[in-house]
Amino acid sequence: MISVREIADEIGAPLASTYRIVRELEALGLLEVASAGQYRLGLALARLGNLALRGRGLRDVAVPVMQELAERAGETALLLVRVGSQAVCIEHVEGTYPIRPRSFGVGEQVDLWAGASALALFAFLPDDEREQVLADRFEPEEIDRVTRVRELCAETRRNGWCLTRDQVVVGTAAVAAPVFRGDGDQVVAALSLTGLTERIVDLEDVITEAARRIGMGLA
Repeated sequence: MISVREIADEIGAPLASTYRIVRELEALGLLEVASAGQYRLGLALARLGNLALRGRGLRDVAVPVMQELAERAGETALLLVRVGSQAVCIEHVEGTYPIRPRSFGVGEQVDLWAGASALALFAFLPDDEREQVLADRFEPEEIDRVTRVRELCAETRRNGWCLTRDQVVVGTAAVAAPVFRGDGDQVVAALSLTGLTERIVDLEDVITEAARRIGMGLA
C-alpha cells in the first residue's frame, strides 16, 4: 500500500498534481483505496494482464495480416478487443504514408460506441449483452444518445463493416470490421485502418477480407 504523498515523492510531482493523477487512475480501476489515505493496485491491472495473455494467440495470427494490410493500404492498422464496456487496443502497425494522424496505442481504450473499431465490436455482441452495456453506461434521460448508438450498430451489422469520419479526431477517418472466430458468429476482435479522411476511401472490402483471414486463422 502507498499514500498519495509517497507517490508524489516517488515520481517527483507536486502533491496537487499527484492527487489528480491518482483520481484518474482510480476512475480507470488501475488504483483502488485500500484503507484511509492508502492505495493499492486495482483489479483493472489484473484484467489487462489476463487480456495480454489471452491475446497472444490472436496477435500471433493477426500481426502478419496487419503488416500486409498496412503496407497495402498505407494506413495504420489496429486490433481491438472488448474489456467490459471498453474497446482496448492490443496491436498497432504503422502505415507507410509519411503523414499519419495519431491513432490508438497499445493499451489505450475507448467506449464501445466511440469510433469505427469499437462499433465493429459492439454491434456484433449478442443483443442482451449490448443492451446491458447501454443500460449500465447511459442514464435514462440520455435516450437520444442510446437511440443513435443503436442505429449505428444496426447499420454496422447490415454492412458487415463500420466507417466513421471526423468522429474521434477531426480530419481523420477509420474503417473497421469484426473478427469472428473461424466461420462462427463469436466476435473476438475488431480490425481497423485509420488515416486522413480523404484517404480512407473504398477500403471496406479490403478490411473485411483481412478480418476474415485473421478469424479463419483462429479456427
